[in-house]
Amino acid sequence: MDFSSLVPGFSLDSYIACFTEDGSEWLDTPECNQIEESRQQGRPIQNNQILVNVTPNTTIIGNGNDARLEELSLQVRHTENVIIKNLSVEAPNDYFPEWDPTDGIHGNWNAEYDAIVIKNATNVWVDNCYLGDGSKGVDTFPKVFGHYVETHDGLLDIVDAGDYVTISNNRFENHKKTMLIGNSDSSTTDRDHLKVTIYNNVFINCNERMPRVRFGKVHVFNNYF
Repeated sequence: MDFSSLVPGFSLDSYIACFTEDGSEWLDTPECNQIEESRQQGRPIQNNQILVNVTPNTTIIGNGNDARLEELSLQVRHTENVIIKNLSVEAPNDYFPEWDPTDGIHGNWNAEYDAIVIKNATNVWVDNCYLGDGSKGVDTFPKVFGHYVETHDGLLDIVDAGDYVTISNNRFENHKKTMLIGNSDSSTTDRDHLKVTIYNNVFINCNERMPRVRFGKVHVFNNYF
């Protein structure tokens, strides 16, 4: 799966070429606007390819030492009583990332898709899993506008009042935005939720968010960073 197989005619190079040389402004031409329209059309197409919805009362256990998921995003949304165990989960690549020149002082690349997202779900246990970028880490992509092109979002995010979540005995490796608990400073509905325990995990070559917490009540102990 790549850019052109999802939306014929779209390429990251053509998208990049629609900004000024320093990336500060979008070139508002008919050709560039068509490229942006194609990029946005790619999002629902890729969603249909990679998002896996996990239903209530589900246990996913990898059989053996080489059970793995690649280019998929486990969606633990609006559900309860889920166990994910003994899996290697390679974070999916967003084939339609966005450059935002207004994000931060010098702009940033932003991408969708977490390896696992726990959203408005309760009683979830993720145990003895490996989560990483696989062969397509952020430093394998070129620097454009002074930043590596980012095609990953988080490894494991817990948002929108997810509650009673345990993250244990996992290895998080080679990732930038590792774990987010609460995704908005203004989401007051998260208050008294986002109760999470994180223990006996290893974080190797991870840049940030180990975890980043808003509103939650999080117990973090006996992890290696």
